[in-house]
Amino acid sequence: MRVIAVVMGAPTPKDRNANITEMLDYSFSQYSTKHLYSRGDVLGEAKVTKGQNKTVQAIAPEQISILHKKGEKLDEATTNVKLVDNLHAPIEKGDVIGQLSIEKEGETLLKTDLTAAESVESASWWELFKRTMSTFAGK
Repeated sequence: MRVIAVVMGAPTPKDRNANITEMLDYSFSQYSTKHLYSRGDVLGEAKVTKGQNKTVQAIAPEQISILHKKGEKLDEATTNVKLVDNLHAPIEKGDVIGQLSIEKEGETLLKTDLTAAESVESASWWELFKRTMSTFAGK
């Protein structure tokens, strides 16, 4: 957690430092962060159309944490992962393929993008043909 305090117009540097100390003490005594996901955690799997792979994993591109008031329970918070429905190859590693949102009592606490864990190249004509034929063969 980072806190930035700015005091302007204080009569003396001593008063300014006292005000800043008071604000920082309040912030750290009242608020905390809760770690939810680490960078690279898999949060879903999206279907890919016409790709060499039929799916791609959706990952957290960075550490995900929530700032909350100390003593506040986050147990009732709901996590929603929404992935893009019609992903078409090619897909590059790091492309945005979904979104994560954390909500509590109708209020959105956090919203962030989810990215592709790996690149997915377009499938060749022959690969697509074999998939189509295997569908008819019942395999």
